[in-house]
Amino acid sequence: MSNKRPLFALGVILFGLVACAPNAPLSIAADNAEEIKARPTEKLCIAYYHLNGGEVVREELTRRGEVLSKDWPFIDKGQITVGMSPCAVEAAWGATTLHDHAGGSLDSYHYTSGYFATFKDGRVVGFIGPP
Repeated sequence: MSNKRPLFALGVILFGLVACAPNAPLSIAADNAEEIKARPTEKLCIAYYHLNGGEVVREELTRRGEVLSKDWPFIDKGQITVGMSPCAVEAAWGATTLHDHAGGSLDSYHYTSGYFATFKDGRVVGFIGPP
């Protein structure tokens, strides 16, 4: 049993460091509207995914034009659709784990959820994800 204590303590410390990092989703969850406005867009997109929503984050991403109002019903179901922005996809699927530049204006991104999407000129043109 004593062998498990150091691992548990390390886990608690690591969780505390990650959860309390300035742009970590749990840190962002405690922000008010003014603090949210100061956050980088890419952090807010990912925070929305990790928080399973968040009205203040949602309002800010919509205000910035990073996510269109018509995209939120898909995002809230963990789905994406053709025409979405990279931020909208991160809000639905989480952070990118790999970026492949396919040439020209095509880019493919792989996400922590295990799905991937292809973008042309900053908009989804194809994807493999949940039905």
